This record gives sequence, C-alpha cells and structure tokens, in this order.
Amino acid sequence: MIIARSGDQALQLHQEHLSRGEHFDLVMTDLDLPDIPGTSLSLAIRAKEPSAKIIVVSGYVQDKAMVQPSDYGFFDKIEKPFDLGELKSCVHKALHTP
Repeated sequence: MIIARSGDQALQLHQEHLSRGEHFDLVMTDLDLPDIPGTSLSLAIRAKEPSAKIIVVSGYVQDKAMVQPSDYGFFDKIEKPFDLGELKSCVHKALHTP
C-alpha cells in the first residue's frame, strides 16, 4: 500500500512507479483533496494508464462525479459515511473486474 498526502504527490508516485514498469492495482481517492480535485487526479492517472481502477470516496453525494463516476474516470464510488463491508465489496469488485 502506498499513501499519498495530496493529489500532486499521488501523481508523482504514480509516475515513478510507471517509469519502473510497475502499475497500481487500485487507487482510492477522496473527491476533495487539499491541492487538486479528485476528478483531476483520476483523469490524469487514466490519461497515462487507461486501465487504472480508481475508486472515489466522498460525502458530497450530489456532486456530478458521485452521480456519474465513470464520466470522470472512476471505476466506482463509495459514499461517506461507509462501513467496512461496503468498502470490502467495492475493492473486491474493482480487483476482480477485468
């Protein structure tokens, strides 16, 4: 597991791993990051790695990205607050969908 404290750091870590031929199995991001929107992070990652599985997490359930997550490159969404079962189910689906 790799943890980034900002969207810019996540993009930097993703690029470093890609340059070594490594791919992330899954990316989870909040919609509201301290420096860039989660939508921008998702679109930037998907531009470099179209098969990336990205799950967005947010309490802003009416946000366009939460209503239509695939429009922003997200594989799925998890609405806050969430329980462990919901998280496990979403992660399992992402990791086992080709």
